[in-house]
Amino acid sequence: MEQASLMDRKADVRGRVEMMRRQRAADILSGKRFKDAEALAAAETELDALDDAEAEAGRRARQAAEEAETRRRLKLRGEISVKAKAYFVAVSKADAATRDLVSALIEARTLAGEISKLFAVSGERTPRGSDPAAFDRRFSERLSAQLKTISGHAIRWGDLELATAWRKPGENWLTSEEKELATLMSLVNNGNGKD
Repeated sequence: MEQASLMDRKADVRGRVEMMRRQRAADILSGKRFKDAEALAAAETELDALDDAEAEAGRRARQAAEEAETRRRLKLRGEISVKAKAYFVAVSKADAATRDLVSALIEARTLAGEISKLFAVSGERTPRGSDPAAFDRRFSERLSAQLKTISGHAIRWGDLELATAWRKPGENWLTSEEKELATLMSLVNNGNGKD
């Protein structure tokens, strides 16, 4: 039985019970014998049964809602599990890539310093931008341009303050370095940098 029809039926029976109780009270006050005692008892029993049915319907509705919520949560937990696995793979990739990046930057910075020293020892003018300080500036700008794509913030990513520069995230670092250090590239291209 639907909840609405149950409520309608209950209202109908309650109305009959109230009417019979008023009749019983009126009969008692006028000294008459109440003739519908069995009908009243049957209606009160039916009202109790309808109360029980209403309570049971409510319990079933709550149970169905709880079961639906449990299914919803289990589905979400499954989705979270899939996302969590992918998250930890991404973290692992970020860890490895960052360690590789730092190692490569240390190597490149060390080589930039060695190149500057060799220019100084050779007596030739050191190419502009080949010293470690210039290297740090350029690469901090490049890293900042990349990190800004994560945070969407112009000057911060978490606790890191990002360099402000004209550099774009899509900049090819090698091509940019070859342009900025054209003197060094000419040495490489002329064969003077061969072993």
